[in-house]
Amino acid sequence: MPLLPFLQDVVDAACPSNGLRKEVAVLQAHLMAKTAECHSLSRTVTQLEEALARRTDEYDAVLQALTRAQCVIRGFRADTDKYLEAVEASRRVVKRLEADLQVEHALNLEAKISRMSLELQMIRHRNQTDEIIHGLESQLRLARNTVNMCAQREADAADELEAESGALQARVLRYLKDAPRSSVGSTQAADDDEDDFFDGDDDSSSDEDEDDDTPIVRPRSGSACELDRRRPTTMGQLLASLRPSHRTSTGSIARLVKKPSLSKCNAHSRVFSKDRVTRWRLCQVVSPSVSSKAVFASYTP
Repeated sequence: MPLLPFLQDVVDAACPSNGLRKEVAVLQAHLMAKTAECHSLSRTVTQLEEALARRTDEYDAVLQALTRAQCVIRGFRADTDKYLEAVEASRRVVKRLEADLQVEHALNLEAKISRMSLELQMIRHRNQTDEIIHGLESQLRLARNTVNMCAQREADAADELEAESGALQARVLRYLKDAPRSSVGSTQAADDDEDDFFDGDDDSSSDEDEDDDTPIVRPRSGSACELDRRRPTTMGQLLASLRPSHRTSTGSIARLVKKPSLSKCNAHSRVFSKDRVTRWRLCQVVSPSVSSKAVFASYTP
């Protein structure tokens, strides 16, 4: 059993060999511990060297892989540059095609607009032409209706004029048959009045027309003249004896004879020869086709 600590120190101080032995034992124990620690450290170093060798091999493999990756990356970069150049070229081509397409589209649009404007102008011209044609057709129909109406009026006026001329001829013949033809002066006055009435239309007729189909009125006997002395002896007195409506109708007939380029109707004109013999002949005189009704409206036989 060990002694007390202070006693052990006293013993060690009295015997120096015991202290040395203890120090040697302590140092040996410490040395054994350090040797064990050194062996563990050497084993650790060996393991670290092995790990370092493995790490070095791995690093070399990584370097080789990195070198290969760099080569691949360089190839990829070259291919990428080529692809980028191709993409840029394609982009330039696309831009040029877009510009050409826009220009072509603009030209096509302009041509389409021009064609549509031309078609619109043609449609407008066709519509105007159709309107003009419809207007002309309506005017033509109106003109045809007017022509038909004028023709009908002309036919009616011709019929009325023929009837009025026949009635007037019969009335004048009746008056002339009843009038005496003995005096030369009265015949001369009648000639002047009849020339004024017919406005010189007898001069235009030829002698052949005067002799063809013209009834000759013979002088009446003395007994008949004595019975009719109170009746008018000249054309002026005969016209003066007529009613105002009759004088208006005879003046209208005289005016109608003067008008040219109008419709013709039958009328009797008086022809005077050199021997003072009164003759009547049927001739064609002109009369208006439209206003004939108004002219002969006042005449009442």
